[in-house]
Amino acid sequence: MIEKIESKRRSTPHYRARIRIKNLIDKSKTFAYYDDAARWYHQQMADIDNFTRAHGYGSSKATLAQAIDKYIKEHKIKSLSMSILNWWKAKLGHKLLTAITTTDIVACRSELMTTEYQVGHQFRSRQPATINKYVIVLSGLMTTAMKEWQIISSNPCQQIKKLKEPRGRTRYLTHDEIKLLLNACQKSKMPYLYPIVVIALSTGARRSEILKLKWKNVMLDEHRLIFEDTKNGDTRSVPLCGTAYDILVQIKNATDKSHDFDFVFQGRIKGKTFDFKKAWKTALKTAGIQDFRFHDLRHTAATYLLRTGIGLIPLSEILGHHTMDMVKRYAHVMTDYKQKFVENMNQSIFQ
Repeated sequence: MIEKIESKRRSTPHYRARIRIKNLIDKSKTFAYYDDAARWYHQQMADIDNFTRAHGYGSSKATLAQAIDKYIKEHKIKSLSMSILNWWKAKLGHKLLTAITTTDIVACRSELMTTEYQVGHQFRSRQPATINKYVIVLSGLMTTAMKEWQIISSNPCQQIKKLKEPRGRTRYLTHDEIKLLLNACQKSKMPYLYPIVVIALSTGARRSEILKLKWKNVMLDEHRLIFEDTKNGDTRSVPLCGTAYDILVQIKNATDKSHDFDFVFQGRIKGKTFDFKKAWKTALKTAGIQDFRFHDLRHTAATYLLRTGIGLIPLSEILGHHTMDMVKRYAHVMTDYKQKFVENMNQSIFQ
C-alpha cells in the first residue's frame, strides 16, 4: 500500500510505500513524490511474485522440508551438517517455514538432550556442544531464508540461548610419554602408525586431515602440507619439517606407483583411507599411557608450540581454529612464559 504522510514541519506531503505480509515480509520506503513510491512498490511486488513462481511455491506455503532441499541444492553442505538438516527435516519438515517458532525448536532441542543415540552396541547422550551444533545448522538455513529468499521476516533460532559447554580437554603428553609412545608406534605391525603419529605431533593436524592427505598436497620442495576439506571447510597450509619431512620423503621414494591424487596413507582398498584404530590402542597399552585419545596429539602439539613463545593468533592459524575461544583453552600453558615476557619488557623500558 501507499500512504500519504503530512507533517507540520514540511510544506508539501510525502509518500510511504509499504509491503507487509504477515509473518513474512515487512518493509517500507519513503518518497517525495507519489509516482516514485508507486514505482518502487510495484517493482518490489513483482520481484516477490517472480521469486515464488521460480521456486514452484508461494512463499507463505513453503515447508521446512522444501527449504532444506533448496538450501542443500544451493550451498555446499558438509556431511555432518547434512545429517543434522535431515534430522530437522524429519522432525519439522512438514511445517510451514513461516509457522516454525522458537518454541518448536526448543522442544526439539529438549528431545536431543533427553534421548540417547547408538554407537555400535552402546548408547550415548549428546554433549551440549553437539546439541548447540544442531541449532546452529538450522539457524544458518533460517538466516538464508530470511535474508536471501525473504520467505521469513525473522530467524526463530536467534532467540535461543546456547547451552553451556564444558571446557575442552587439554590432555597432552610429557617428554617421557612422547618417547614411550613413539617407540611403541615404531614397534607396531602397522607400518603407517608411526608416520601418522609423527605428523600429528609435528603439525597439530586432525586425524581426518592426516588420513585424507593426498600426495598432490605434500609440497616437499616447499616444506609444507596443504590440508583440504578441513573441519571448518577451509584449506590450510602447515609447515613441514624435521622428522615428519624425512618420513614423508622416505614414503614417497618407496611408493613408486603413487599418483598425485592417491592418499598418502592408502588403505587396503584403493581409494579408502588407512584404518589404525586397533594398532593405536595397542601402542597406547604398550607405552603404558592412559586417558589419552588421538585428538590429544593435537593438544600436545599446541602446548609445545606455545612453550616456544608463539602467540595465540599464529597458533590459531596453524591449527585452523576459526574462533579465539578454541585457542584460549591453551592460554594456561603460557602462564610461566608471561612472567618472562613482562620482565623483558620492563628491562627494555627502564634500563
